[in-house]
Amino acid sequence: YYGIYEVYDLPAGIRAMVHGTTLHGVQFNDPQKKMIPLGYYSPISAIGTLLINNSFNPSRIAVVGQGTGALAMYVKPTCPIDFYELDPDVDALSRKYFSYLNLAPGPVNTIIGDARVSLEKVPDQSYDLLIIDAFGGDAIPTHLVNKDVVQKYQKLLKDRGAIVFHITNR
Repeated sequence: YYGIYEVYDLPAGIRAMVHGTTLHGVQFNDPQKKMIPLGYYSPISAIGTLLINNSFNPSRIAVVGQGTGALAMYVKPTCPIDFYELDPDVDALSRKYFSYLNLAPGPVNTIIGDARVSLEKVPDQSYDLLIIDAFGGDAIPTHLVNKDVVQKYQKLLKDRGAIVFHITNR
């Protein structure tokens, strides 16, 4: 239904998952390096820096869009991460060909379905951090960034919570 995904190994010792022209994530093949998140969420990325910085210690994280699950590597035993993923094939491929979700140092939950609908069932002030990463292709889906939906996102956040949008596109 969502199109063809490709998972392939690159000569540099990295595995990638691609859907059309959208990169869903990469991971080292070397077992000694598999726990290092790569791509958009490497430790030197903006979100990687935020999550390893001790000045912001979330107790619960939500991510709209799972990809390969690289963000799971930033959770702690006391900080679960909830991935909201529309496409069940993304979850199946990320679990079969990538190990971020299995290697995560804390609890990982995946909720399959439309995140807007699933998040309506979540109590207000449940999350410290909400990461929106459901963008792909050459257009930002306005149903995920309009004023009404952002107000709904804000209700899910604790007092000092934050929303982060990953809007890389063509």
